[in-house]
Amino acid sequence: REQVEVDLRGAREELDRERKDREAERGELSRQLEQEREERSKREEEVRQQLAKADEDLRQQQAKAEEERAKAEEALRAAEAKAEELRQQQAKAEEEEKAKAEEGAGQLREELRQLEARAAELREQQGAA
Repeated sequence: REQVEVDLRGAREELDRERKDREAERGELSRQLEQEREERSKREEEVRQQLAKADEDLRQQQAKAEEERAKAEEALRAAEAKAEELRQQQAKAEEEEKAKAEEGAGQLREELRQLEARAAELREQQGAA
């Protein structure tokens, strides 16, 4: 009977040691799990911040591109307006040139008519003389 009590005590001590070992192992696993959760949470936060920064960078790039597109469109409109203005100026200058040329031709025709009339007069005078 003493031997049974010794064996029982030994078995209880062994069970207590195993229980303490399992509790210590469970505690270590809990600490590791908590550490992994904290690390994962930290990585997730870093990724969220990187995504937020990427979104903001993209938004700024899109705003800048839109601003540049608007400036380019305005520059194009200004260039087209200037080209139209120059075309109108050129057409006006050509019209004025044409009008001056026609006026000059009209004056030359009038002078020629007067010279021909004077020549005819002179011929009549010469013929009468």
